[in-house]
Amino acid sequence: MKEGYSVKIYACARETELTAKEKIRIKDFTSFPKVEELLKRDDLIKPVNMITLDVHNETSENTDYKVYVILTADSMYYTSSESLAESLTDILDEYEQLETEGDWGVKIEEFKSKNNTGCFYKAVLV
Repeated sequence: MKEGYSVKIYACARETELTAKEKIRIKDFTSFPKVEELLKRDDLIKPVNMITLDVHNETSENTDYKVYVILTADSMYYTSSESLAESLTDILDEYEQLETEGDWGVKIEEFKSKNNTGCFYKAVLV
């Protein structure tokens, strides 16, 4: 690992035990596609967890920041979007009940900000 750079697991949206292999893979989040790749797709994802990472990077303009790793059954994606993390956390809080209610999925969508200064991402339950 490069000097002045560290990644620590801060939290899991769902209380599940991660294996050592999962922890190591998750901390190497840059090997996953960015969540923005999902904006180009029409299919839904089914998240099973979201891991919040604390990143310290001396070479970054903002040396300390959070990264969110979204776990699905067959892939992982990462983002630094807090609005996406908040909306996904709301969905994952109801994961157990959603699983008993039948088919469901999530679409990642981009929305214009209210003051039109940019965009933000949000997870929308479908």
